[in-house]
Amino acid sequence: MRHALMTRILPAKKCPYCQHKCISFGEWLRKYNAFFYTCESCHHPVRATVATWISFVFFIGFCLVTLIVHKELLPFSVNEYFSRRLNIYTVVLLSAPLVLIGYLASGYRKV
Repeated sequence: MRHALMTRILPAKKCPYCQHKCISFGEWLRKYNAFFYTCESCHHPVRATVATWISFVFFIGFCLVTLIVHKELLPFSVNEYFSRRLNIYTVVLLSAPLVLIGYLASGYRKV
């Protein structure tokens, strides 16, 4: 049920060779599949487009800036364990929309 809903909301990326569904959002998040992948239908290797690389660099930069700003804004009297947890939660919550935008903007090209 959840998988079907996710597929409806976030359509799978198409292979540039055979135009079949190449990769789902869940598979796209694993390892380096967003950049290099082999189509399961036609077994051709595909590579990420420039939009995927740009969104990845923007995502990494956003995470770093968020951590730096969050560290500067936290008062020094806060417990160190609490501070680390808060940093992780802040990055995850603020970067989740960027991951979705990156997936929607990304695509694959022929090798």
